[in-house]
Amino acid sequence: MTDNKETGTRLPDPPGFPVEWESPDETLLLWEWDNVHSPLPATPMRLSATARIMADGPARASRDLKRTGRSQSKRINGYSYSAGMPDETSEYEREQQRVALNDAIQNTKRRWDSEFLPKLEADLAYMSGVDLKGATPDELLSWLDEFVELSGYHWYVHFLVVAPLHEAVNQLVGLCREAFGDGSETDAYTLIQGLPNKNIETNRELEVLAGKARGNSVVNRIFADVVDADEILSQLRSAEEAKSFVADLDEYLRVYGLKPTGFDYLFPTWIEDPTFVILNIKSYLQGSFPDVMASSAGKASQANVAMAKALDQISDEDLKARFTLALGHARDLWPLKEDHAFYIDQGSTACMRRLIAEVGRRLADNEILQTATDVFYIDWEEMVEARKDRPQRDLMQRVRDRKELRQRQLRMNPPPKLGTLPSISETDRTHDPARTSEPDPTVKVLRGVGCSPGSATGPARVVKSPDEFAKIKPGDVLVCTSTNPTWTPLFGTVAAIVTDSGGVLSHTAIVAREYGLPAVVGVVYGTHLITDGQLITVDGDTGTVFLA
Repeated sequence: MTDNKETGTRLPDPPGFPVEWESPDETLLLWEWDNVHSPLPATPMRLSATARIMADGPARASRDLKRTGRSQSKRINGYSYSAGMPDETSEYEREQQRVALNDAIQNTKRRWDSEFLPKLEADLAYMSGVDLKGATPDELLSWLDEFVELSGYHWYVHFLVVAPLHEAVNQLVGLCREAFGDGSETDAYTLIQGLPNKNIETNRELEVLAGKARGNSVVNRIFADVVDADEILSQLRSAEEAKSFVADLDEYLRVYGLKPTGFDYLFPTWIEDPTFVILNIKSYLQGSFPDVMASSAGKASQANVAMAKALDQISDEDLKARFTLALGHARDLWPLKEDHAFYIDQGSTACMRRLIAEVGRRLADNEILQTATDVFYIDWEEMVEARKDRPQRDLMQRVRDRKELRQRQLRMNPPPKLGTLPSISETDRTHDPARTSEPDPTVKVLRGVGCSPGSATGPARVVKSPDEFAKIKPGDVLVCTSTNPTWTPLFGTVAAIVTDSGGVLSHTAIVAREYGLPAVVGVVYGTHLITDGQLITVDGDTGTVFLA
């Protein structure tokens, strides 16, 4: 490793994670692993479909918001890495961006209610309502193109919504610092907690469903006596006394089931595979019920008290006016962080996944692929050609090769950073040895960001993908790379949460605060250093994790 004030510190390529740089210039950039949105190696279908869906939306949203930031992205051993490019934005362009973003902050909630949400709801009703099983081959091909177009618009909305909502909260944080001094960032999040959103609603209704299971002796007994989720569902559907509960379950899945359990099309939706829902109900029945309604009401009450206190403490009338305006915008937009994910990141993605899965089923029936899920290991062009009965002769072999490659990639440990750390003169924040060195197996204390207060001790459960959700038991400490909204029901089961990535605005932080769960994020190597069953203590106040 070299250290140079002009060029920064060159990080060594880690053992067991070979890196092929396309040019020497790439090595001069700092590449960071996106372990929040893409923590696992992507399948060929995910990469090729996403390229189509994202062909215009992000760029169009950037134009609307006058954003000029540049970045590069690349897949390294299947994992997603991105690098920021030098900022060449002029002062005039920065002013244009400030005006556009402030305008978006003022108008996004109105546009969401009157324009975006009605369109999203109508699109998802249409996409989820098509008769996949009864469709002709030509209809399937037509829907593939149509779903890409609809999803492209959805992701355009995604980028239009996310930027102003984050900026609204950042402005509130800045005004908290101006009014109350440094260290008041947590106070800003207290002011916007307890607000209703679609993912909290999803969990609340799941807990209502679990309550109905507890109140039905036959249903309760099936959940208590049977371990396998498929067998639980089979027995529920066979029992006369469980008919009412099954009807409620089916209605829950109809309303809330457009959720893939992971960010790749490889993972089924709750509608296709209710295992995640069944196991969460079972966990709720084994432990104590988390009362999301009471928790949200309590958080909302705390927010109201905090708002009154904050406004009372600000004597400067100009500052109070700016603070009040920023607080209103932040409270209007903050629920959209979860709501947009419910409709777009989850709902739109789920509809696309179900359509592709149906194509895979037919290709398997026609012996073009060995299994229906093999469709996720071919790319979009290969799928369309195969659907047109023009399959390549070696398609099955390609699938086998790609499956083997992905399994090798899954066994790798992707480093948080690659390339070159900026010099100290450029930024001090990136010079954090804990985030760039190899994990030390002798450490007994991990440090990160304490994003949700409180302390809890329990056995760790290291979950690296949705395939491992079933091992979570009441009172466990969830240890993972990151969480996303489809993982939220797990928050009703665990005692605390530790993630490798994230900060105070991450999904983990937001939901942990709403649930009152101790959480520490950004520990970097938690999934490497913590083992299943190991007793650990999570201190969300200090951002510390103690290993037994």
